[in-house]
Amino acid sequence: MVRSGELEDLLSVMIDSETEVEHEFADREDALDPALPSLFWHGGHWSAIIGQPFDVIHDDSNTLD
Repeated sequence: MVRSGELEDLLSVMIDSETEVEHEFADREDALDPALPSLFWHGGHWSAIIGQPFDVIHDDSNTLD
């Protein structure tokens, strides 16, 4: 029994098994790769620091494809 409604909501959407993980991420190659979200975060952070859009120049890595 969960006493916190917020915790109960969180637990109800959590993935419980390896089968669910495989199903949820079957069509996503980047699902657990932190590179792209990190790149996005850094672009926003440095744009705020310098007060203008931050340009990102990158290669053709598999992560960015």
